[in-house]
Amino acid sequence: MKDRYYVMFKYAHTIYRNGHPSRVETCWYIAKVLVFFKYLIEPNRESHFVLGEVYDGCISSNFNVPKAKPITDINKKYVVFETTDILCPVGLISTFNILPSNKVDVEAYKSVIYPGDVIDPVLLKNAGDFRNLFTL
Repeated sequence: MKDRYYVMFKYAHTIYRNGHPSRVETCWYIAKVLVFFKYLIEPNRESHFVLGEVYDGCISSNFNVPKAKPITDINKKYVVFETTDILCPVGLISTFNILPSNKVDVEAYKSVIYPGDVIDPVLLKNAGDFRNLFTL
């Protein structure tokens, strides 16, 4: 049985200039899913949420291949978001480089794989910074 489930989710945050809101930007983030839960926000209105460990330093690299850096145990950040913000399930692949000394160097960032063309190419260019999220 698989012990880790990763998702790519979107979050819209406000960009401020000179202390005033200038625009809203939607970015993507990677999270390791810890638990799904539902919460009754208003009478007769349930919402479904995810509690996850958000990945640090999400970047977009060449060729539109998103990459994400796993969180270290010291710096874990947790995030709660609605399931409707999930873009798709993803997988993470480590990249190895063989050095001239025949030693193996493992890159800190992992490549993110996802199914087909489910992510808008414009959104794919907007890798989120976890500091823009409300994290626990």
